[in-house]
Amino acid sequence: MTAAAPAAARAAAGAPSRGDPLPDSVAWPAPDTAVLRARPLRTGADPAGLPRFADATWHLQAAHPDVHAVAATLRWDRFPEPLTAAFKAFALAALDHPYPVDPTVGRRGERPAVTTLALWVRDLRVFARWLHERGITRLCRSPPATCTPTVATSPRWPARPSAREACWPRCAPCGPTAPTSPSPRG
Repeated sequence: MTAAAPAAARAAAGAPSRGDPLPDSVAWPAPDTAVLRARPLRTGADPAGLPRFADATWHLQAAHPDVHAVAATLRWDRFPEPLTAAFKAFALAALDHPYPVDPTVGRRGERPAVTTLALWVRDLRVFARWLHERGITRLCRSPPATCTPTVATSPRWPARPSAREACWPRCAPCGPTAPTSPSPRG
C-alpha cells in the first residue's frame, strides 16, 4: 500500500485528508437534546425538567442514585466560548456511552458516575482555557503536541490521572501521537 492510499481512501469516504482544510461547520447535537437521555433516573425525577444540550448549566442530580447527595452540576459558562460545544459534546458522549473496553483498567461500573464526569469537566476546563490562551478555538485545529506529556505535566494540567485518561483517548486531534500512559506525575 502506498502512502497516497490512505489519503485516497479518506477522500473516497468524503473525509478530509490530513492536508485538506477542515470543514467550517460541525453537526453538534440539537439544542433540545436531552442530556440524561441514556441514564437511569432516580424515582421522582421529572423528565420535563432535565437539562438540554444548549443549556448553560446541566444539573445532573436526577441521574445520581442518592437523593440526599449533592450531585454534579456542569457550568458551561466557565468554558471559553469557542470551545464550549466541543466539550459539551464530550460530556454528552460520556453520559450516553459506556467506558471503552480496556482489559488493563478495572472499572467499578459500565459508565462514569455523574460525579466522576463533573470532576473530568472541571479538569478539562483548565485544558480548554489553556487552548484558548494559545489562540486555539477548535479542538480539531489544535496541534498534535497539545496532548503530549509536556503539556500534561504543566502546572495547569489536571493532576488526577483519571482526568488525563478521560481526555487522551477522546482527544481527536492527537490521534496516534497521544501518550499511551499517564505522565509520571499521576
